[in-house]
Amino acid sequence: EAGWLDGEGAPIERESLQAARALLAALTEFHVSLPRIYPTPAGGVQLEWHGPGPRVEVLLLDRVQEVFVLHVDGNEDTVHGVETYATARIVADLLGGAS
Repeated sequence: EAGWLDGEGAPIERESLQAARALLAALTEFHVSLPRIYPTPAGGVQLEWHGPGPRVEVLLLDRVQEVFVLHVDGNEDTVHGVETYATARIVADLLGGAS
């Protein structure tokens, strides 16, 4: 629903929801723990993993997937425009899931 964030915030786009479902399904193959899932103000979906290792965030907005990593040493990496299975593999590699 529009305005969900203090009067701001676009409704979640259908493409973003479909991308989130597809990514969650792909992640099951790698035995990755379930993420925290949030809507974004732009109408996307953000998945987050927090733990003792790197902090991993995946932004799904329309047909774009972006992986952001904050490493334990403070370094950051961002990977843009990867497809669903590749995103799942990246997340699994970062979080120590099965390959």
